[in-house]
Amino acid sequence: MLAGILPGAHITGGKANSILDYTIRIVPNGGTSAGLVTNLDAQVAAIRPPALYGPAYTLPGELGIIAGRLRGYLTSAEGTRTNHLAPLLA
Repeated sequence: MLAGILPGAHITGGKANSILDYTIRIVPNGGTSAGLVTNLDAQVAAIRPPALYGPAYTLPGELGIIAGRLRGYLTSAEGTRTNHLAPLLA
């Protein structure tokens, strides 16, 4: 089975250590019914556009904690395992 990621994003003008706040939907691709396509189109239309926060911006709440962790990976050794997707594999 193939998967599609909707919508796509093309970001320009970002600075190093910026954080991209971006919502995606991962959906099956190929042989989808017309009803599913209509439903997906409605979901994609409701997604907020991507937001790019510069390196000095303080993100609120849990997003700030996540951003701090991500920024910490910038200085970690190459090949450091993060296990972000591990819960999806169980």
